[in-house]
Amino acid sequence: MKSPLSPSDVDALRRLREEPKFGPARNRLYPGAPDEQIRVRCATVIDEMLDSLISASPKIPERFVLKRFSLVMRRFKNEDSEEIEEAGSYCEAVMCILGIESSHGILNRGRYGFLLGTLLSIWPRRSKT
Repeated sequence: MKSPLSPSDVDALRRLREEPKFGPARNRLYPGAPDEQIRVRCATVIDEMLDSLISASPKIPERFVLKRFSLVMRRFKNEDSEEIEEAGSYCEAVMCILGIESSHGILNRGRYGFLLGTLLSIWPRRSKT
């Protein structure tokens, strides 16, 4: 992870914070939240996470970010799978911005549950040779 964050990293987090969330995705399969109440509820969770990261910048420890991901995924546990998957996509966008290589299984466990998520996190990856 980049530490401390550059001004452009913080700006990227701010741009992500300002963009509309949980609407239909143009270049992905996500159809958008089923209704406006769900869209607002889900977007609020992601925006709160982004606000906490922006306010903690420029020196954000990786464990702080991963803890935020864990909290986000817990708050999505009763949502439909499409919203859970989209929440994970927002966390992955944050990982790209901050230069975090792995969520250490947090996103998999949030998406697929503890058992399958843990198995996916430790499953040996095949090399592309």
